[in-house]
Amino acid sequence: MLNLKDKNKQLLFGSLAAGVVLVGVAGWLSFRDWSEVEELRAASEGLRGQIGKADGEIATIPRFEDEVLILRENLNDYVAILPDDNQIHAFVDQLVTFAGKAGVEITKLDDTAAKQRRVRKDKAREAFDRVTYKLSLHATADELLAFVDSFDRRLVLELAGEDVHFVAHAAQTF
Repeated sequence: MLNLKDKNKQLLFGSLAAGVVLVGVAGWLSFRDWSEVEELRAASEGLRGQIGKADGEIATIPRFEDEVLILRENLNDYVAILPDDNQIHAFVDQLVTFAGKAGVEITKLDDTAAKQRRVRKDKAREAFDRVTYKLSLHATADELLAFVDSFDRRLVLELAGEDVHFVAHAAQTF
């Protein structure tokens, strides 16, 4: 083997140790950079997927623009068809008038979805709200027929089989 002096041996071992440390540090830095590169590749793949999805949505924009333009043109027609609050209140007043003339006692007249509409106004609001009234009344068959007969062509009465329930109670006399 080499015949080296102590000072040269120390220098050789110190150089070897420094070389091993430098190679270790370089290897560790390379591994760290390689793992960061892999993370960035995965992130870029995710971003490419988002870009592809956004490109697909952007491609549909012209179709939606056409629909929006058509809806804007027809909006005034839609709004003109719908009743405003005064017309709804007039309709309810007309119901009360018809009930009085027919001898029908209205026991309950509720706007069933009013609370939900009030809560929803703070959040995403729909363009038009459906207003549904629940009417409960007390009448004989003749009074009920007279009440329903009071409606003419100017008022619309929608009676859907699942929404209208007639409960007959036998009158008891003593």
